[in-house]
Amino acid sequence: MLKIGIIIAVMWLGAWFDAPRAQQNDAANTFPVPEVIRDNVEFWKKIYAVYPTNKVLIHDINNLAIIYEIVDLDNSQGEYAYRNEWRKVDAIKDEYKAILNAHADRKLDLSNPSTRAQRVLEIYGANADPEQLRKAAGAIRGQLGLKDRFHIGIQRSGMYLEYIQKIFAEHGLPAELALLPHVESSFNYKAYSKVGAAGLWQFTRYTGRLFMKIDYDIDERLDPLRATHAAAKLLKLNHSELGAWPLAVTAYNHGLNGMKRAKAQFGTDFGKIYTSYQSRSFGFASRNFYAEFLAAVDVVKNSDIYFGPIEYHSPAEFVEVELDRFVTVKEILKTYDVNHSEFSELNSALRPPVLNSQRRIPKGYVLRLPNRIGGDAAALAAKIDPQATFNEQVESEWYRVQSGDNLYAIARRFNTTPQVLAENNNLNLRSKLPIGLVLKIPESKARPATRATAPVVASAEPAPAIVAKIVKPESKPVEIEKTTPPLPEPAVVAAVAEEQAVTEVPAISEPSVSNGASDNASEDEALLRNRIDTRIELTPDAITESFPLAAKDITREERESIVTYNLQPQPVEVAATTFPDAIAASMTRPSALSRLRHSGDSLWIKVEPEETLGHYATWATHSSGLCARFCHGIRTPAQRVSSQH
Repeated sequence: MLKIGIIIAVMWLGAWFDAPRAQQNDAANTFPVPEVIRDNVEFWKKIYAVYPTNKVLIHDINNLAIIYEIVDLDNSQGEYAYRNEWRKVDAIKDEYKAILNAHADRKLDLSNPSTRAQRVLEIYGANADPEQLRKAAGAIRGQLGLKDRFHIGIQRSGMYLEYIQKIFAEHGLPAELALLPHVESSFNYKAYSKVGAAGLWQFTRYTGRLFMKIDYDIDERLDPLRATHAAAKLLKLNHSELGAWPLAVTAYNHGLNGMKRAKAQFGTDFGKIYTSYQSRSFGFASRNFYAEFLAAVDVVKNSDIYFGPIEYHSPAEFVEVELDRFVTVKEILKTYDVNHSEFSELNSALRPPVLNSQRRIPKGYVLRLPNRIGGDAAALAAKIDPQATFNEQVESEWYRVQSGDNLYAIARRFNTTPQVLAENNNLNLRSKLPIGLVLKIPESKARPATRATAPVVASAEPAPAIVAKIVKPESKPVEIEKTTPPLPEPAVVAAVAEEQAVTEVPAISEPSVSNGASDNASEDEALLRNRIDTRIELTPDAITESFPLAAKDITREERESIVTYNLQPQPVEVAATTFPDAIAASMTRPSALSRLRHSGDSLWIKVEPEETLGHYATWATHSSGLCARFCHGIRTPAQRVSSQH
């Protein structure tokens, strides 16, 4: 039966940005700023509010107050030219490393130092401790400025920020956490990281499966609202286990288990954890994640100072329809007269095979349609032709990769395209296919699913419309009642504790604007002319005089390309991919009666999409290693099983 709920949502943008002093004090208690990370917070405020993506800050990893130089980066050309620009940055970093080592060995020419050597002397002095200099030589990093990207993220937040605030309020979470996507994805729900994290909240596949549906048809990490519910649950879980928001926020990046170890050693004092906790995985990204969050909150609350008036993207408005049958996107577009682009934007969780109507929208999926469709529940339900719905999903064919195969050759063999084949198997066109990998072939000769025979009926009492009013930034803040969240399921706690996030922040750098290595006097002069005070104060005048945005000079499409540049999944070695052996408590178990069969002395089961050896080992009460080695001859960690045995 179709269950319909009409949602007409208009965002409460910036509702609490002008919070009263009492609420600001409460936020300060909830998210304290330890003295040891104040320089870090100021550093990230500069990254978000001062330096755009054509500036790279060369800085010290351990002391973010030390910024050696600001380098000009030409990001207007293609990817190859962009990589060459970063090679220039690497060369500058190497030069500073050589200067620091030479200074440590007392071999630096102090009588006639180069511009960069002079910068090192300004920071450390002529009689600096050699060990300190050698340590600094191994701690040079480049950080990209993000002012234009952050500005676009604030604009884009207009689509879903009020939804996020409402969801977090329902979970009893502090309002500031709704701004965490500025750090994770610049509010880009299509964002991908190099390690496979996806969506607004940058969930990995492993953690995402604990709270969301991720399979061949649906990836809810890419749905802003469903992913927000998942993020709220994860943050609430982190806080219930760690007892302090600085630790809970850091655990969102570093992993719950790692922060539990840190808490066991140093308690909930994040300052002590920052200065003293040692772990191979507690690197630059994890150590700075909380400071980045604090900086993002400050920049957003003062966005009018840093960016001027913000032109927010239009709020999302849609109608929700829960399907009780399988149906194709093509049929939905025809039924409701919706264009494919608009439908895809509203239903970003649907994967390409479904959006291209190669597979059907799954039963139970809550469909979103443009709000302009209007009409009451019964009328909307009646529009779907019962004869166009199905009782089951398309059954795909399968192919095991052989020596010499690639996506293009396999696509020709099955009369499809490499793009479609890659989409159906979550691969990149440049992915290397290991021999024995089983690929899902899009429907061609596969038998058709049975059409639904029962009529599609609207629910007797459709869900009421939810209408939100507009709240302007100068209005009163949203009051969020703080509640004690219920304790999470033990199984989820254990599973999340195993997840260790490895997402790294983009590379970046700092203090003198230059165009490359300084090898002669003329280049030194240019470097000096472009010198910018590394201790620039974030005042309105300083912001205006630093790097004004040029957003008015480029189109919206071009601005979007700035945000999404280099965010698509990188080519991966499929054979090297590892997957968890643990099964989430919410995952269904296979039906032994329908899927088990005998062959001699062996018992076989038909593998369903996205299942792993770990699932079957758990169901059979064996270890995944035993199951892999003795039953299938596969070594662990194993590639994902997508074959039929």
